[in-house]
Amino acid sequence: QTTASGTNWTLKTAAAAWTKRENFGVVALPSGDVLVLGGTDGRFVFFNDVWLSRAGPNLGKVWEQKLRAAPWGGRAGFAAVVLTDGSVLVMGGCCEYYNDVWRSAPGQL
Repeated sequence: QTTASGTNWTLKTAAAAWTKRENFGVVALPSGDVLVLGGTDGRFVFFNDVWLSRAGPNLGKVWEQKLRAAPWGGRAGFAAVVLTDGSVLVMGGCCEYYNDVWRSAPGQL
């Protein structure tokens, strides 16, 4: 959380519920909820899980696992975008150098 000027920040959690990771996707849904998608532990373990933090005072503090294993393979360094209907696209990534595109059902995350 920060002020409009960006100079003040508040730590929401020092240890989120999801496994430590890097090169993951993150998107904000139209509802204000935030998703964390996939990534890697930096030691060649790739994730395909999906975590949700709901809009409101606990945004960024409380996380719930929405999918333990999404149908797209574990990956890092991929692109993710939210469409106007609330669906999410996951595209490409490493380290099998994917060029696939996956779309969630609207409003289901």
